[in-house]
Order: sequence, then C-alpha cells, then structure tokens
Amino acid sequence: MDLGAFEPKRDLPRVRAELAATVARGDSPVDLLRALKEKNAVALADVVVGPQAVGGAAMVRAALELAPVLEQQLAPQGLYRRLVDLGGEAASEVLRLAAQRHPAGTWLVALSEKVEREGAGFVHLMAAQRHPSFTACCWAHAEAGHASGLVAVATETARPEPVAALLSAGHETAALEAAARVLERDPRSPVIAWLAAVWGPDIDALLVRIVPHLRTVDAVRALAGTSQGYPRAAALLDVVGRGLSR
Repeated sequence: MDLGAFEPKRDLPRVRAELAATVARGDSPVDLLRALKEKNAVALADVVVGPQAVGGAAMVRAALELAPVLEQQLAPQGLYRRLVDLGGEAASEVLRLAAQRHPAGTWLVALSEKVEREGAGFVHLMAAQRHPSFTACCWAHAEAGHASGLVAVATETARPEPVAALLSAGHETAALEAAARVLERDPRSPVIAWLAAVWGPDIDALLVRIVPHLRTVDAVRALAGTSQGYPRAAALLDVVGRGLSR
C-alpha cells in the first residue's frame, strides 16, 4: 500500500482496512506499520492500540517490533496492557517484552497476573534477575500472592530473594519448598541466611520443616551444614543423611 501524501483524517480508515485485510490473509502487517511510522507516529499508535485497533495476535506481534516508537507516544503501562487485551495468544510475548524493557515497572505485577494467572511473576522476575530492582520485585510479587511463580523462579535461578520474599509475605509452605529447590540447584546458596534475616535467629523449627521438601543428598548435606547450632534440625538431618547414605 502506497501511503503517498499521508493525511490521517483522510487516510486512516483506508490504512485500517488494509491492515485488517493483510491479517486476514495470514500475512504480517509489519511492513505497513513501519511505513506508517515514517509518515506519522501518532497515527501508528492509533491504528495499533486505539479504540478502532485491528487487534489479533499477528497485529500485536508486528506492533512489538515497533515498541520503542510506540512508547514515545504512550506510557508503557497503558501500552502493554492494551496490547495484552488485543493480542490473544500473543499476550505472553507482550509480557515478555514489557518485562525485558521495563524490569523495574511495578505495573508488571498486575500485568503478570492478567497474563500468567497461577504462574504470575515468573516472566517478569526472570527478566529482572540481573536488574537492581530484582529484590523489590520479588517482594511485590509475594505481596500480590504470586507464590507459584516465585517458587518457579527460585527453582530456575537458585536465587534466595524469592524465598525470603515468600516468607516475609506469610507464604511459609511455598517459602520452604522454594528453599529446598534452591539448595538442590546450589548447595552453597546463602538461602538459609536470608530466611534467618526475615524470620529471626531462632529458625530451628523452620529448618525442620524444610527437610521433607528436600529431594537430593547434596541438598540434605547443604542444609545440615548450616544447622549445627539448631538441635532439632541437626538431629533430623543426621537421621535423614544416614538413611540416604545406605
């Protein structure tokens, strides 16, 4: 489609019709969107996320390629939420890009829940794991109740922050499971110190409750190595350790 001397009021209906036809044919509309960007970035934002946006996964995937331009026209929070609403099966791709571009965005907590549901928090935190906001983001997701996502992040990254955030927010069972998964991935992890920082110095009973979640010999040994000053946990881990060594 030749945009020629593009004039928004006159030509936007024609552009929308062409975009709809392109998507209906199963073709990508990205070339037309790029051409429109060169003519008028405001018009681009209108056809992508405005009230009469074409919508659909193909359209949204094409829009994601122009995210930097769209962010110049719209606040990221509103832009990505609207793209999720329009994107159908592409919603997870929207969330992934939003998290990569704005790892510190607190608005990603609600967007994660909208897209990931029970697993909320995983995509955002995986994108933020090397960003200074990671700890604060873990706490925000824990406060929002995203326990499953935080356990998955702890399992994948072996980071102690998701574990401590879960415990701080009162998700004790999830925190204990996450601690066990961290020790399995990295027996040298300081995760127990993080738990003590949240719980307090008397964590004997808490350590005892981690033991049933452990699935590897190395994790049992790692926990035993940090439990020498806690008699109940040390005694239980001694028994478990001797059983595993047989």
